Amino acid sequence: MSDYIKIVLNSNYEFRCDGELSLYGMRFVMLSFKIDTGCQYSVLPLIRTGLPQNMILQYRDLDFSDSKVGKLLSYGVNDTEEDKRIAKELYKNERYSEIGNMVSCVKEVDSLVIGGVDLGKMSLKVNYTRTGNILIGMDILKLFDIHIAPDRTNGDKTTLLACPLTNINDNYLFGLEESFGISRIHI
Repeated sequence: MSDYIKIVLNSNYEFRCDGELSLYGMRFVMLSFKIDTGCQYSVLPLIRTGLPQNMILQYRDLDFSDSKVGKLLSYGVNDTEEDKRIAKELYKNERYSEIGNMVSCVKEVDSLVIGGVDLGKMSLKVNYTRTGNILIGMDILKLFDIHIAPDRTNGDKTTLLACPLTNINDNYLFGLEESFGISRIHI
């Protein structure tokens, strides 16, 4: 494990890193996470875990029928106002399966590791039909001290350094100083 996350901006202007998590009693490793500061909530499209579609649909049906599992409407960039209106009505009547791509369930993962940093138990929105990226949004990123700047140790490539606020440590502080010239002020 690592004390902090260090990611170089890729050629598509994205911060991506490997990650892993435990959900439904299974451990998923070598997942590709996209760090997305424009995303309100982190979301896990289950298809990205490699689970077969029939198993994903079984988990969806179990979660949709479980009153203890939180459900949220989540819209995609291509959803129209009419799509949203219909989805809200179906959601209100708990007809989740009819709008499966717009319903995410709030699940607690037993462990979430982002870029080598283990965050432990964490709530995550799970979607059963979307096929997009695994997004790490502001609901999780707000738990970090984050700096993005040209990294002077790596040819001034734009780099993200992040450390959980609850675990600011000497290695992270040294990384900030080494990469960005940010140093601790001693009074």
